[in-house]
Amino acid sequence: APEVSIAILRALLDEKQYAEALRQTESFGKRFADDSRRPEVALIRGKLVCLRFGRLTEALRAFDEALAVPLAAVREDALFSRGTCLHVLAGSAASQEAWRAYLKEFPDGPHAQEVQSHLAP
Repeated sequence: APEVSIAILRALLDEKQYAEALRQTESFGKRFADDSRRPEVALIRGKLVCLRFGRLTEALRAFDEALAVPLAAVREDALFSRGTCLHVLAGSAASQEAWRAYLKEFPDGPHAQEVQSHLAP
C-alpha cells in the first residue's frame, strides 16, 4: 500500500539511509503512479538527489514533477528547494530565475525573506 511505502521512506530518512530512501522514492513513483502523494515523494526525491547526491538535472526533473500539482504547500517547498539546488550546484546566477519564481507565487511565503536576500545586489 502507498501508506506503507511512505512510512518506510520516512523511517529511512530518519535513519539517514539516503541511498535506500532514494530507491524507495523511485519505487513509489513506479508502483503508485496515480497516488495523490506522488508530488510529495517527488519533492523528497528532488531534495535527496540534489543535496545528498549532487545530481542537478535529476533533481530539477523531480522538482518539476512536484510543481505539476496545485497544492500550495508542495509548490512552495518545491520552488524554494529548486532555487536552493540551483544555488548550491550551479551558482547564484543560475538560481536567480528560480528565486524570482518563488517570490512571484509566494511573496509572503515562509522563505520569502531568505529568497530576497539571495536576490539582493
